[in-house]
Amino acid sequence: DRGRSLLGRLADTDVRWATVAASVDDRTPFERGVPPDESAPRRSAEELAPLAGGGVAPLPKSRYESISVYLANCGGCMKRYNDLDAPVDGPSLERLLEGGVDEDLARHVAHLFVRDPLVIMKSR
Repeated sequence: DRGRSLLGRLADTDVRWATVAASVDDRTPFERGVPPDESAPRRSAEELAPLAGGGVAPLPKSRYESISVYLANCGGCMKRYNDLDAPVDGPSLERLLEGGVDEDLARHVAHLFVRDPLVIMKSR
């Protein structure tokens, strides 16, 4: 087995997925579940308020991690394969359920709204 390295440092993996995921991780320290960096500028509650979950709801994964929720029509496999505690956007879930969307599909869609969009056009 050959040694693997990233930028001259030995790595315990043969893929760079974790490195790519970390490089684009836009979660706040609160969302990552780590204490904020003392040297980083602090964001006020007013600055965090427009973020999904107020910028403080725990998000266990970066945007570029593996998926957390599957859709399937296989008679019972939804519960078996969707065994992760995937966060959902509460207001979106509530609205979908009130609109008659079945719970599995509603949870899948509401999970998509736990993050802020990457790009917001001023004209939209």
